[in-house]
Amino acid sequence: MSDSAIPSERPVLNLAPRGASGEIPSASSGGSGKASSNPFGAAKPREAILAQRTGIDEKDIMAKEAQQFGTRLNLSKDQREAKEGVEAEIEAKKTAIASLESEDPQLVADLEAKEAELDALLKQFQVLAVEAAKQGGVRREDHQ
Repeated sequence: MSDSAIPSERPVLNLAPRGASGEIPSASSGGSGKASSNPFGAAKPREAILAQRTGIDEKDIMAKEAQQFGTRLNLSKDQREAKEGVEAEIEAKKTAIASLESEDPQLVADLEAKEAELDALLKQFQVLAVEAAKQGGVRREDHQ
């Protein structure tokens, strides 16, 4: 065997500096051209994409979804007790109205006020749940 057939050392690969040729390689053309690597690529939150497509504000989209899933809120013990207390008062008012032969305007007004109170309470719980979700945590202060 001759010495010229077997290279003694691998040839050095001379690379041009990044961006020196002015041409971006085709492999990185799919990304945003940043040097840093992002595991999510150019992905955006679902609500941001829906906001772009529909023209509705991101917060409105989140509020609408919170309203749809309001019955699935994980309430703390104190929140659950407050909700059940108001619901019990509403049922008592409905029973009182049903037992009367003629409607008492004061009882009807009280019933409407309690239903409005329940709605406000649930909206407050939804706001707290959305804020906790935005912060990336779960409300744990009252869970047992």
